Amino acid sequence: GVPDAPLQKGEGSTETGTTITFWPSREIFETVEFDYDTLRARFQQMAFLNKGLALTLHDEREVDGAEHRTEKFLYERGLVDYVEHLVKAKMTEVVNADVIAFESEDTVKKISLEVAMQWTTSYTESVHTYANTINTHEGGTHE
Repeated sequence: GVPDAPLQKGEGSTETGTTITFWPSREIFETVEFDYDTLRARFQQMAFLNKGLALTLHDEREVDGAEHRTEKFLYERGLVDYVEHLVKAKMTEVVNADVIAFESEDTVKKISLEVAMQWTTSYTESVHTYANTINTHEGGTHE
């Protein structure tokens, strides 16, 4: 789009964070309607993958007379919380009471790894892999 005005320096503050408000242009985008559930799922996923990161989704659209919707996502334990969320959704029993989790970082190669897992009585497995917070659902050498 085209800026309405040049950037302006705001007043100092002790608060932190970034707020993004936008109105997509019909001239640029194929669709300007965004599905709340899709945005909600991505915000929640990003909060799981970045432990301690607080994300707030605030939808100011009025849909079918409903008021604005706001949801906050913050997972202090990151992937551990994600695994617990997945297991709860499966409605199955766990084999090991605690989620097995570890992380490692190679500062020379500038790479890091975080893993969380839990065995359940379910007959089907769930393997979710990500690289740079992007779901690698088609696999890759890291799987």
